[in-house]
Amino acid sequence: MRCNPDSTAVTSASNRFPFCCYDLVMRLCTIMIFSALAYAADPREAQIAAAQASYWNCWGVDSECLSRLVTDDFVQILGSGKRRDKAEFLAAMKAGTFSKGVPSPGTLTASSVAPDLFIRFYGDTAVVTWLSARRGEIGTYVWVAPDGKSWRMANHQITPLQVGTGAPNPDTSKAEKEVAAAMDAWKQAMVKGDAAALDKLYHKDLTYAHSSAKNENKAEAIESATKAGSVAKGIDLHGTTTRIYGNTALVKGTGDFTNATGGVTHLDFLMVWLKDAQGWQLVARQSTKLP
Repeated sequence: MRCNPDSTAVTSASNRFPFCCYDLVMRLCTIMIFSALAYAADPREAQIAAAQASYWNCWGVDSECLSRLVTDDFVQILGSGKRRDKAEFLAAMKAGTFSKGVPSPGTLTASSVAPDLFIRFYGDTAVVTWLSARRGEIGTYVWVAPDGKSWRMANHQITPLQVGTGAPNPDTSKAEKEVAAAMDAWKQAMVKGDAAALDKLYHKDLTYAHSSAKNENKAEAIESATKAGSVAKGIDLHGTTTRIYGNTALVKGTGDFTNATGGVTHLDFLMVWLKDAQGWQLVARQSTKLP
């Protein structure tokens, strides 16, 4: 659109601004504002981050505070597999027999912990995942809002990142084979440009991050992988390792990705698979370009 300098002008003390340009600017500002609102983070994330910070601030310091933050039917599962109900959990806090793996109790705020939390909402339930690289474990926290307002923790489970030696776990071995099959199906769907197959393999909450830093949701990832002129010619993966944590699988490795024009990109990747009623589905993918 081009403004006519002879158009009616909006006059101020300092300048004259063509009315049609003024109208265009106002329209653009309106679009930007509504776009920002559309992409604003779920306000409940700040509430959960604040609740998580309070939980950690009370950890090992104030058992009464923890009592108020957890539900009456609260359950904690330790990395050893030991189960504690609310009374046992609070007794352990008072006795000092608790894990010291939480980050800096007493000094945390919602803004300081938020970047380290992966939060998902399912109605009035929030599932929080936190990785402690120092302790080598993943913490999963389930928060509920029985009254629709106040968040209280109903479950805390610790999963060690390293497992002991010994006989293979049959369930883990089965899951690894299922995830391997899902990975093969994904590769085939990518090189065939099979949108229907990718739709089945991709979780509705998929976050697909490219090495260029471009992030896509499920629909965008399927479209970019299957549209004409964008279908991959080949995917060769190397040194792939799979770790199973309940219904979650982390697949790590490197790969050579050949694009539609024959160019090859060498990537280091992490793919997160989640098992639900639809089977194993890709819920997150992150890649980094290698030299």
